[in-house]
Amino acid sequence: LLPPSRLLFLLHLEGIKVQIHQTPSALIRKVGEDVQLVCSHGHIDYRVMLWYQWLAGDLALKLIGYGYSEFRNDSVEETFRKSRFSLAGDLSGNKNRSGSLFIKNLSPQEHTATYFCAARKAQYTKHPPAPHKNHLPADCLTLAHEIPSYDTVLWYQRSPGDTALKLVAYIYYKIPKVEPPFESHFKVSGDGEKKAHLHILNLTHSEDSGDYFGAASLHGDKESDFLIQKPQ
Repeated sequence: LLPPSRLLFLLHLEGIKVQIHQTPSALIRKVGEDVQLVCSHGHIDYRVMLWYQWLAGDLALKLIGYGYSEFRNDSVEETFRKSRFSLAGDLSGNKNRSGSLFIKNLSPQEHTATYFCAARKAQYTKHPPAPHKNHLPADCLTLAHEIPSYDTVLWYQRSPGDTALKLVAYIYYKIPKVEPPFESHFKVSGDGEKKAHLHILNLTHSEDSGDYFGAASLHGDKESDFLIQKPQ
């Protein structure tokens, strides 16, 4: 049994909204079968595609693998290669980007999870940039969406050298929540149904350097509740 592989949209924030489509939105399969998940978007300058796995009870997303312009034999992290994951697709040229995640010989213990796709430009950027003075104005990242049924916006951080995405904060309708490790550094505001903002309160904190990702979700959907209902 493989639960829904649901991406509502996940993007690398560089001031451009990139909506990503992941299909199918839900899967139920028997043990031993194979599956294919497809990710696509229309921004040709976003040549990097990444796939992540979320396990129930874990606040971080684990990197399965990624491709730059193409997927190669070593595109999948070793741990996931041993678990029969593979990636394929064409991210080159002046056309819409499309990539697939394949899982062979399904096993409930190894593969029961929720899967996410993300896209970004090829160059690595640090956000926030290294400060040049002691006091800088607070920074703000914005994510807007136009999906009527979605009511939650979530923010993730990937630190330099780390492959996991850590949940920083989310806003459900107009109810904000910042995870305890990030409470002194971040604030979230806005409306999960339309537009939300992640405020970085002090750019002088070196631990806040990294890549930031935003996602929109449907809190009322039982398959998305993991993003809202944290383990006790």
